[in-house]
Formats: sequence, structure tokens, C-alpha cells
Amino acid sequence: MIEELTSQVLLMGLLFVVFLAPPLALAIGLVLLALYRRAVVAAMARPAKGSAPLTAGPDPSPRVEPVGAGDASGLDGELPAALLRDRKRAIVRVCVAGVAYAATIAVALIVAMESMRTPLGAALGAWGAFWPVIPALWLTVPGGGRAALVAALIYLMPLAALAIVAVFASGDATDMEALVLSIRAGWSPPELIRAWVLMDAVPTALLLLVLNRWTRAVGPLTLAFASLLLAGLAGAYLALASTRGVATLLRLAAVSKVDPATWENMLLLVVLGAGVVIGWVAVGRVRRSYSSKRANDRSLTLDGVWLVFAAFHSMLFALVGLGWVLAGLVAFVVWRIALGLVPVATAAERRTHPQGLVFLRVFALGRRTEKLFDALSRYWRHRGSVQLIIGPDLVRSTVQPHQMLDFVSGQLAHHFIGDAASLRRQIDACDRARDRDGLYRINSLFCHADTWESALAALVGQGDRVLMDLRSFGPSNDGCRAELEHLVHHVPLGRCVWVVDAGTNADFLARTLDAAWRTMPADSPNAAIGRGSAPLYRLAGGWHGIGRLLDRLAAAT
Repeated sequence: MIEELTSQVLLMGLLFVVFLAPPLALAIGLVLLALYRRAVVAAMARPAKGSAPLTAGPDPSPRVEPVGAGDASGLDGELPAALLRDRKRAIVRVCVAGVAYAATIAVALIVAMESMRTPLGAALGAWGAFWPVIPALWLTVPGGGRAALVAALIYLMPLAALAIVAVFASGDATDMEALVLSIRAGWSPPELIRAWVLMDAVPTALLLLVLNRWTRAVGPLTLAFASLLLAGLAGAYLALASTRGVATLLRLAAVSKVDPATWENMLLLVVLGAGVVIGWVAVGRVRRSYSSKRANDRSLTLDGVWLVFAAFHSMLFALVGLGWVLAGLVAFVVWRIALGLVPVATAAERRTHPQGLVFLRVFALGRRTEKLFDALSRYWRHRGSVQLIIGPDLVRSTVQPHQMLDFVSGQLAHHFIGDAASLRRQIDACDRARDRDGLYRINSLFCHADTWESALAALVGQGDRVLMDLRSFGPSNDGCRAELEHLVHHVPLGRCVWVVDAGTNADFLARTLDAAWRTMPADSPNAAIGRGSAPLYRLAGGWHGIGRLLDRLAAAT
């Protein structure tokens, strides 16, 4: 029986939520994504029902402004430099907000704990609370792996400096006496490492359970759902275990002749059901935020990163006192405000015409496609939207909140293109406007076996640049062969880039292009250029290869 709500009791409840929510979210995410992928792939293999199949014409939709149109202010020639500026701005934005979060946690530590009321204690508290910036950089910014590595090396410098001082400073060194004494009093490198593991390494491991590459697309949604569900259960259990709760159970047992344990289990089941409903409503609010452009996949991932750390830090503060459990929540709010204060685009950039990109590929590449798409889209989405036709390779990594919720509620079929009206509706629904945080959207089209060619014609007819990943292209890729023929016949090759590598069947690709050129209609935009003008690009490995590919895409106009 719980006599009163103490720090230790609250800590146990928070431990239950903080440590179980990520594994539960991971399990929910894996199951949902597996079912979602199976449903999408099955629908893709079926022909459209209830209407005549669409036919692939040269362009079933009116063109919008072509690449480089509008008030681009010379952006085409400066696009690689602009993308690098976007990367730096994204890094600065995350770091500034991270500093605000770390400063808030440090202030709370100073006020709550007398042992932290020294310059070294305050600095180390802020140092520990700054760590979430590193996984946030890795998960959200262009070139995130490199940015996170550099940030981690910088982050470890204070620990290295303290280790050097602890090893080489003499006991009577007057100029460093205070620092040496502080280190020897408990801030030694081993003590700091243990504190860092508790404060940062453990929540990082929990975070990666949810935001790993397999479930990252739905991780924030499943984490919010699981946290609300477990928080409700923990709160209900603490209430039933309290003095008043036990008395209530005993009265119910006396009246109903049902033992108290049965009543407790029934009440917990009711709370569980209510938690499912509340979680569904909360996830629905996330969907509405996404639809109204107040949130996107990047902002949801950032929220997920800092919510995990804020919850864990609040749990540690619970040891100080009940009121201090709010410290993590306050720090999260400060982080959110600071993130919103950092500019995401200049006035000139807001007037710039978006630079759209259509992403086509060989579906069989799997993980290689995911890596290229993720690396490329992280840069490109600062300058324009990315359009693609969903396939088995990217079906899980590009799922958006409204699509997953429609799948769960049995409405996924509404996203599939089955006739001319649904094609027009899906093309018109493509979101090409900048979000509040400066990022553009990924627009994915769901097609049946007999509608993807018309969807392709509509997508590439919008004036965007077209990137086609032809790595591993060969005789078995009939869909890619048809896409190449359509591009040669109907799309100016000046705005196309076709990626190849050593795995591309060069002979078959040459034969495919020769056949496309021989059957080219007289009014093709490529009628005046020769077969040697095919926009082939051999992709190099590493981040330098991505950089050069961005340069090539910038030159495609």
C-alpha cells in the first residue's frame, strides 16, 4: 500500500513509463510497418477495380512552371552552394536549441542540488544535457553522420581536458588548485563517464530502439501512443495502490462479492482501453498538425529525440523532489521555443521558386535505394519537394502520418490511383509549399499494376528535375525500361540525370536507349539531340559522390 506519493514512488512510475515505452513503441512500429508494407505491395500488384485502366499518354496533366522559372534569382547556378548553406543553417538551428535545453537543465541542477553550485558543476551539467544534439544531427540534418561525428568529437573535448588535468596537474599547483580539487573531489573522468552513461547513454539506447532505420518513419507516432498508454497504466496502478484506492477496492469487493484483485484487474483493463482511445486521439492531433504544415517528419523526429531525453532527465530530477519532475518538461518547452526562433529561410529564399525533384529507380536495389534517397532528399528538401511512385523498396521509410493512420482505419485504398479522377486528385494533392520549418515535403503516389505508367507521365510532366537510379538495371527491369522510353520520348533530357554504376548492365541499357531513340515521336523535345546525349552519371561512393551528384542535378535545367 502506498501511504503517500513520494519521490521514490514517482520514480518507480516514471521508470515504468520511460523504460517500457520505447520497446513497446518498437514492437508496435515493426508490426504496423510489416502489415502496411504487405498491404501496399499487394495492392500495387493488383489492377485497378471498377474502371477502365488508364493509358499512359505523353502528359495527362497541365504543366506548371518548368525548372528555373519564376523568381529564382539565379538559384540554378548557385544551387549547390545554397544547399550547403541550408545544411549549415540546419546544424546551427539544432545546436542553438540544444544549448537552450542544456542551459535550462543546468539551471535546474544548480537550484535543486547544492553540490552543483560551482562553475565546474554548472558547466558539467550543461555539458551532459547538450548530448541530445548529437543524435538529433545524425537523424535529421543533411550529411547528418558527419555532422554528428564532428559534434561528438567536440563534445568529448572537455572530458579529455579534465583527464589531462587529472593526470598531469600537481597537487600544489596554485594556478589550477580549485579545478584540481574539484576533480579529485568527485569530478574525475571515471565519475564523469558513469554520470554520462546514466544521463545520456541510457536514453540514447532507448531512443535508437524507436528511431532506428526500420521504424523511424512511424517512431514518433508509436512512441507518443506507447507513452500515453503506459503513463495511464502507471497512474492508475499508483492510484489503486494508494490508501484511498485500496479502501475503494475493498468497498467494491464487499458490495459485489468479487475479490479486490479481480476489481483491480478490471479497472486496469478499463484504463488500458481508455488509454488506447486517448492515444488514438493524440496521434490524430499529430496528423492534423502534419496536414496543416505545423509539423513534418523532421520536426516529429526532433520532438521524439528531445522528449525521450526530457522524460529521462525528469525521472532523474524526481529523486530531488516531486516538483522537480517538471524540470525536463520545462527544458523541452524552452528547447521548442528556441528552435522556433532560429530563422529557417531568408526573405529572398522564401520568394524562390521551389526546385522539384522526381525520384525514379530500380525497385530491387532495396537498402541501397534507401541510403541514396535519404542522403539526397535531406539536402534537396530545403529547396523543393521530392516526388516518387511508391514501391516495395521505400514503402516503409516514406510512410507519412496520415497514410499510416488511414491504413489502420481501413482507408488506405483512398490513396491509390485507380482512374483519371483519382490521378488528378493525387497530383493536385502534391504539397509543393515550404513548411513552417523551411523544409519541403515528400509526395508519394500509390499505384496499381495498370496505373503507374499514367502516374509517371503526370509526375514527370510537372517540370521537375528527374533523377533515375539505374544501378543494377538489367533485362529483368521491364518497368524501368518503360520509364526510360517515356523519358526519352516526352521529357527534355536536359533536366534528367540517370545514375549508373558498375552493376548497371551497360549493353542492355545501350540497347534500350537505341530502341527508344528509334521509336521517338517527331514532336519529342529530344528529337534534335543525338543518342550520345543520354544524361548518364556514374555515382561515386561516399559523401563526395552525393555532393557531385547534387552538382549534376543543379546543372540539369
